[in-house]
Amino acid sequence: MSSKREFVVRGLRLEADAVLSVELTPADGGDVPHWEPGSHIDIVVGDGTSRQYSLCGEPGEGALRIAVLREPAGRGGSAWVHDQLRPGAVLSVGGPRNHFTLRAARSYLFIAGGIGITPLLPMASAAGSAAADWRLHYFGRRLATMPFRDRLGPHGDRVLLHPAEQGGRPDAASLLDGLDDRTLIYACGPARLMQALEAAVAAHGCRDRFFTELFTAPRTRRPGRRAPSRCAWSAAAQSSKSRPAVLRSRC
Repeated sequence: MSSKREFVVRGLRLEADAVLSVELTPADGGDVPHWEPGSHIDIVVGDGTSRQYSLCGEPGEGALRIAVLREPAGRGGSAWVHDQLRPGAVLSVGGPRNHFTLRAARSYLFIAGGIGITPLLPMASAAGSAAADWRLHYFGRRLATMPFRDRLGPHGDRVLLHPAEQGGRPDAASLLDGLDDRTLIYACGPARLMQALEAAVAAHGCRDRFFTELFTAPRTRRPGRRAPSRCAWSAAAQSSKSRPAVLRSRC
């Protein structure tokens, strides 16, 4: 699905400090489009430009859910969502589209940094439904800034929280120690975390099993990438020997 469609804001919820979740349903009363873990949608914000947000609900639940981190240094899209959006508002939505697909495997290692938890939530649920083994490491500055801890609680010791305020966080390399050679690694978060993981997977020789999504604000067009339009989503097309990567701008 690529054309725009109108959706109604059915609900808003503050999930953590500066993180607001938005629940959307089709304005025409029709079915919610099919989507799979890793998908994102485009939303037209107040100034008429688009922002991209990962779907963080569950496929088939009857609504589309996203979570928006307020970005004080952004271009105004997140501030508009937090300050202006209200239940009953009608939004123009494109997608869902998926360039961060969850591949079938017997086991997974999920690594999230901050708002990067959003695409990994439905991935973890899908892994559990498929009876795959999985573990999630979730990094953040403070517990209060880490959304969806309530949804992760029932998973018990499969989920490890690493708030910086509590100190003693593991380094990227230690997350890969003893990793089964059939385990796929999915990560999403800020550049600093992704760069550390990139170095770690290279050292461990498991780049071919490493899939990432990085939230960023592309400034220039680079060879092999589509030029971002209206803060558009772009997939990094690197060499066949490099790990799959996705870049998304959402400020």
